Amino acid sequence: MPERIEDRCGPYLIIGGVLKDVPQAIAYLGGQVVTKEEAEDPETAVRCLKERLADEQSRLLAAREDGVPSAEEYASALASLFPKVEQQTLEQVRHHVRVPGGRLTMRDLSRVTGQIPDEVQKTHASIGRALGRLLQFDPKPPRIERPALPIAVIAEPSGSLTPFEREWTLREQARQGLAAALDLVPPES
Repeated sequence: MPERIEDRCGPYLIIGGVLKDVPQAIAYLGGQVVTKEEAEDPETAVRCLKERLADEQSRLLAAREDGVPSAEEYASALASLFPKVEQQTLEQVRHHVRVPGGRLTMRDLSRVTGQIPDEVQKTHASIGRALGRLLQFDPKPPRIERPALPIAVIAEPSGSLTPFEREWTLREQARQGLAAALDLVPPES
């Protein structure tokens, strides 16, 4: 019997083994423990946990409105990323949430953060990419250049085709979920 078993189920990392003489498997999301399963051996615990997570994921994905994650899903995903996300990135997300209507351009955000628009876009794309991976959500709006595409996980593009002048409006579910995870009350739209 192997000492440690590693497997994946969607965004979850599953680690199986024996802890305090109890064969078990533990599921992690972004470094946080999500759930556990005990069984007669680690292999069975991993298999059972993987099946349970797959069933839960299927139900969750099927329950989404138009395929968009719920506010609770966004909040949970962002909370699981906190240990890995730089404070500057969180401040940028906070600002986007606080803007009435959740709509701004990367140039608007760069004025507030003091960063150049390209860096702001990269930061927003990195948080979008990380959330998209955890949420298993990968929207592909038309006419959006590849570097900005991951932003669509949290916001919908509109207006200008010029990258830094394009308006990004936070998806309402993302706005509510990110606000909850960041302990903010977003302004009315």
